Amino acid sequence: MKRWWWSCMLAVLALSPRAHAQPPAASDAVEIVPYTVVEGDTCGRIAQRMWGNARRYDIIHSYNPDMGPPPHHLVPGSVLHLPRVATAADSLPDARVTAAIRTVNARPEGDEAWRAAHVGLDLYRGWHVTTEEHSSAELTFRDTSVIAMREGTLVIIFGESAGRVRRGGTEATLERGTMRAALGALRGDDAGASAALSLHVTMPAGTADMHGGTSVMSVDAQSTTRVSAHVGAVSLRGETGAATSVPEGMGSSVAPHARPTPPRPLPSAPVWENGPRRFFGAPGRGAVVTGAWASVSGAHTYHVEVATSADGRDVVATTEVPESVTHFELHGFPAGTYYVRVSTIDGDFFESRPSDALASIVSDARFVAPGASEDTRFAAIDPSVEPGPLDVALGTRVTLPDDVHCTIADGTPSSSFVVTSDAAPSCVDASGAPVALLPLRATTLALSTDSPEIAAGTTREITARA
Repeated sequence: MKRWWWSCMLAVLALSPRAHAQPPAASDAVEIVPYTVVEGDTCGRIAQRMWGNARRYDIIHSYNPDMGPPPHHLVPGSVLHLPRVATAADSLPDARVTAAIRTVNARPEGDEAWRAAHVGLDLYRGWHVTTEEHSSAELTFRDTSVIAMREGTLVIIFGESAGRVRRGGTEATLERGTMRAALGALRGDDAGASAALSLHVTMPAGTADMHGGTSVMSVDAQSTTRVSAHVGAVSLRGETGAATSVPEGMGSSVAPHARPTPPRPLPSAPVWENGPRRFFGAPGRGAVVTGAWASVSGAHTYHVEVATSADGRDVVATTEVPESVTHFELHGFPAGTYYVRVSTIDGDFFESRPSDALASIVSDARFVAPGASEDTRFAAIDPSVEPGPLDVALGTRVTLPDDVHCTIADGTPSSSFVVTSDAAPSCVDASGAPVALLPLRATTLALSTDSPEIAAGTTREITARA
């Protein structure tokens, strides 16, 4: 059977510490005091205790940027730095860049010059944020609403508004591209505040209103707007004034000067097939992570995302592949746990809810070259070269954890083996589940034990095949 291969250079994987935003500068008029988190605290409870208003958790986020994007799990004993008196809402940024992969740019209203949008950049009303090819970004608003921008997307920030469409809430404009909006991330005692969250999105052919939940919105080259409601309903209104409610699990579109289409069911989410969930790579080179899903009837493309957080946040790689592709390979990924989700996009470009997260655990095996007294490190993948097997000197000893056993040909299972040929080892863990090792190629060339570390910002590659 003919195999069709597809590959695309993807995302910058942040291997260095994430940049953090600086809190608003203290002045004589703003007294900052330490607050020690106690058991049962939530952002809403702290805001209520400090300033008498549970909805002013935006102050906590602004003065403690190292908390990262919500939802926050406050650890008893940790210390927050808070103003003794509530800061005026209009003195705080409307949103902040909480993730930026590859080329993401931003500019203030009225400024024609774009600048790099680094993590922690404060965004105010009228700011434009754009993502280039194979790039993505995440914006977190003051009310904790989140917008995840995919490649080729332009969003304009308007922040909190009390316009005629609704009282309060957050407002943004999607000029082009695709974004996923998520509201209501807070839990516990903050649930009441999150239930009141709303997002009003203006697009070329209409507007969309969300009140909690998650949805995907897109604008194509013809300015047609599409909404896929994943959690909660979305109200979609066209330029003519006609509106429709898009229930959860449904999608609707609206073309310029037209009425929204009747809501229709979204495609089914893909289901993962069985395969390895633990992957071993080489120090400096990373691992090859693979996975496959069952094809979905009616699929036109699939959207694949790789994140380092179980909830789908902190995306490090993302792409779309044609319907004939139901397998992915992640090349050069270092030790860590990655969560892969895939969603179905049908012929009308409506998108399913993401699949369950496929958790893939990556670790480094030990490689000791013949005659060497220390572990071997390998050069990082060259982004300009199609990735292939790792060249390993004949006689190199490869050691995996004690609970993993590998067999070469008819040999005895062991957690350690010596590379004597290109024969691929078959590895399993203590439960008998398959374990994948980075493909190896035996060579007579000597390998250095002091190859450079992987550089932060190295481009990773995802390859998918039918």
